[in-house]
Amino acid sequence: MKALIYSVLASTLLVSCGTSVGLVQYVPARVNLGSGSVVQVSSRGHYPLARELSSATTRALADGGYYRATETGSMPWGGQPAIVWDVDKGYTDDDGYSSIRVHVNVYDSSRSIVYSDSYSESVKDSRSLAERERDRERDKKHNRWSSSSYRDYDNSYDYRWMADRMAKDVVRCLTPRKETYYETVDTDQKKNPLLLQAARMLASGNADAADSLARQARQAVPGDPENEYLLGLVERSRKNYAASNAHFQAAHNMAPDSKYADGIRKNSELQGNEAAYRAQMGR
Repeated sequence: MKALIYSVLASTLLVSCGTSVGLVQYVPARVNLGSGSVVQVSSRGHYPLARELSSATTRALADGGYYRATETGSMPWGGQPAIVWDVDKGYTDDDGYSSIRVHVNVYDSSRSIVYSDSYSESVKDSRSLAERERDRERDKKHNRWSSSSYRDYDNSYDYRWMADRMAKDVVRCLTPRKETYYETVDTDQKKNPLLLQAARMLASGNADAADSLARQARQAVPGDPENEYLLGLVERSRKNYAASNAHFQAAHNMAPDSKYADGIRKNSELQGNEAAYRAQMGR
């Protein structure tokens, strides 16, 4: 009996959630430093994280393929764009936690700041309190201790994941790219199984099959705005934006809803972004 109840609940959840359809969109760089430009990367402050940030940013720039990258040990001037990280680490408390503040500036070739961001993190030193006190006393003895910051040990915390996340976040803002986004179609199998099949076809990338099934679904259940909405997504996937807008408007006329109105707005956004993306990529 419990198994039957769980099965019914699971089916209800699947139906109520609808069908998610993945579509491709073009995303232009928020800040464009110029295709093929050599971007210098520099980091200052708290050594372990600064070192990882410099390496992670250089890798992320190279992986994107839009820029070339080079690491520098000082302020990277000389007529080239640059990404400069500043890292500050606070005291470590008795529980081993300390705060890290990170600021990044992106400079264009004229030395103007074109992008800035800040991050705040809390990290825990894996050493025990006794170990930290012992190392602190040793540093004081050898004049390696200052009142503003305690020395960090490479084995006390792994900063690579943090640096990788921050670096990718910044590089995403600087790099044009293609990515997948998702729209949800309200597919109630009991109401109209053809619409569910059509949505699944579009989700698998088969726009022609989705179009045929969605038109059959419209004939089977006339007046359902989700049929028009799915046809709008099909035409959007084909980049037939005028036809897509007509379907979204038809859906909105049947059932005024921000979902359908937003479809038209999204089409305009997609067209503008693709034009900017192609201009940045030189296509």
